[in-house]
Amino acid sequence: MNVQFKHWKCKAVGAVYNGNGRAIILYEIMEEDGEVDFGSPVATATVNIDADIPKDNIFIKNYSENSGMEEALIEAGIIEPGSNANVKAGFVTVYAFKLTEEAIKKLW
Repeated sequence: MNVQFKHWKCKAVGAVYNGNGRAIILYEIMEEDGEVDFGSPVATATVNIDADIPKDNIFIKNYSENSGMEEALIEAGIIEPGSNANVKAGFVTVYAFKLTEEAIKKLW
């Protein structure tokens, strides 16, 4: 699934944190001479937090250099608007969002 995050055009790739929780990594889409390839990782959009949330929810890293991540993933159809839960993680609060059915099918 494609994501516009800040000035990067990205491809979202689903992964798993050591078998415990879903992860989303954004890779830059490189276009040259009509060819499309994946470049360097731009951001890890998720945070691995051990918390009691539904399996179809995911914690989004939306602080520091990842500010604006929630909006980008909502616009791309990866997560639904409105957080379902939040937890304190150090000096920040991290919010859980429900993954769309399309994202679950395409990324995992």
